[in-house]
Amino acid sequence: MKINRLKLDTSVEKRILAGLMVSKDFLDKVYPILNLNYFETPHMKSLVQLASKFYETYSQPPLDHIKEMVLGEFHDNESLEPMLKIIEDILALYKTGNFNIDYMVDQAIAFFKRKELEIIISNTQILLDRGETEKAEREISSFHKIIKPTFEESDFIFSDSAIMSINNITDDDCLLKMPKDFGNFIGGLNRGWLVGISGPFKRGKSWLLNEFAAIASLSGLRVAYFSLEMGAVDVRKRIYQRLTGTSDNSGIIQFPCFDCQKNQKGSCTKDIRTNKYRFPGAFNTKSKYKACSACKNIVEERGDYELCVWFENIEVPQISTAIVHEAIIALKKIGKANIWLKTKPRFSASVGDIEADLDGLEISNNFIPDVIIVDYADILQADDKSLTGVQKEDEVWMTLARMATKRNALVITATQLNKDSLAAKQISASHTARWIGKLGHVDAMFALNQTPEEKLIGVMRISILEHRHKHFIETQNCYLLQNLYVGQPHLDSYMEEIKP
Repeated sequence: MKINRLKLDTSVEKRILAGLMVSKDFLDKVYPILNLNYFETPHMKSLVQLASKFYETYSQPPLDHIKEMVLGEFHDNESLEPMLKIIEDILALYKTGNFNIDYMVDQAIAFFKRKELEIIISNTQILLDRGETEKAEREISSFHKIIKPTFEESDFIFSDSAIMSINNITDDDCLLKMPKDFGNFIGGLNRGWLVGISGPFKRGKSWLLNEFAAIASLSGLRVAYFSLEMGAVDVRKRIYQRLTGTSDNSGIIQFPCFDCQKNQKGSCTKDIRTNKYRFPGAFNTKSKYKACSACKNIVEERGDYELCVWFENIEVPQISTAIVHEAIIALKKIGKANIWLKTKPRFSASVGDIEADLDGLEISNNFIPDVIIVDYADILQADDKSLTGVQKEDEVWMTLARMATKRNALVITATQLNKDSLAAKQISASHTARWIGKLGHVDAMFALNQTPEEKLIGVMRISILEHRHKHFIETQNCYLLQNLYVGQPHLDSYMEEIKP
């Protein structure tokens, strides 16, 4: 009988080697259970051994030094060329990027467990085939169970390291923080979180998901974007416009900008005021009047700022392949063009299907996302197709939260609100549609508030409906200026102050 053997998958070995080469945290957790026999390819085994030796000597990952070690140990081109190519690929992918440590440690543990079992089973079978039963029994009894090192000093909450860690809990240590006041308002977002964006129909949820994807990529993170609502061409175009500031047609476009009521009334006498001309009443390109929001950006003066909006005309180019291509080449050079997009028909996919795509992406392209965007949760199926109604909704949100934890990634999705939200000036938790229990599964839920008048001038108000890790006031808003004609859902932002 002919046995069809699967092609050896070296992608996991390569990712483990990447961790050994570039991450001290990964080495600290994996080195104690590392066994060279787990690696089947000779080149990979040699590189793992060199990385381990460097760590044993210096307690640090080797990074570029591993090239010198290879050149010192090996002199034949047959070994040198493939090993240097592996090193080059790994350093290009991981040296400057964000390394998903905990997820990679879990992957390494699973790989080691499988390899340990394969070795024991293979050795035992060989001994049985030889009729050496007692040796086979001893081989089985020698099985070494692979256990993830889970106990650290900081696990004991009164230890010095646990107490000292309080000083390190800041938004700056998060995985992703949005720019300007928007980021200060919603706070930093972390791995393992499920974040929701809620709003009425056609309010701009997909645009904001695009913004999270764009900022994550520009922050050097890897993004996996799943769209169940829009086609690939439309999603790509929106992201290209966001990154290039282009429009469907070239020409002068009106952009909103923050101004101050005192500037418009002419009652401001501050030296920092940037405008000295009379307010024209209506936007007029011939007027010399300029918006002034100087107080908004100075902590000591912020209390005197009175929010209002004005406009400025800016000439923008038409979107084109040449402009997009030039921008993407520049971003790739600095490792900030890492968005993978997958589109699926509405109501056709479940979280299990998304997980399967992520597994395939990891194996085929060595791409492990830091941020996973799902547009959007309401049109996902449950993995259990028999579930309907509230049970189906609960299952979808639970599995999204589980995916965030399992993959040690930030998962961001969107959800529709009920019909009453269409006429509401301020969204509240009572506007949640389908199943309010979804608020119990998220780490944070943000709402999109906008009146017809605000939409006309390019203003969106973001509020917080739920946040597991941050104090919030449901009626407080962060104002976002937008121009969606050029793909910009966040030009600037202002977090209103709640006065007692």
